[in-house]
Amino acid sequence: MKLSPLQQYILKEAWTSTHQRVDREAFLGYYTTVKEKPNEVLFAKIVTHSIERLIDRRLVIGHGHKTPEKWYIDAVELTPEGRRMARTIVASQPALPFKRKRSKKK
Repeated sequence: MKLSPLQQYILKEAWTSTHQRVDREAFLGYYTTVKEKPNEVLFAKIVTHSIERLIDRRLVIGHGHKTPEKWYIDAVELTPEGRRMARTIVASQPALPFKRKRSKKK
């Protein structure tokens, strides 16, 4: 299953957390590690969409409250399938950022 870097970050943070439920504010730390940051107004919207997609894939359970218009996700919790996916993400070796040299043709 292909996951975005933000979704992988969410799974890693939830798996390495000492608490069973992780607040969504912990996921905003992703943008401190990214070189190209989106507009700060969009941070919460992007994180919300990533969490909703993980809920659709049954990797996390969202906890929050409902208003007549929509759901507000306050915290997430990993499912057993999400724990397995997080374990494989943490165990996988990251790729090094080597640049490929091209040979010059004469």
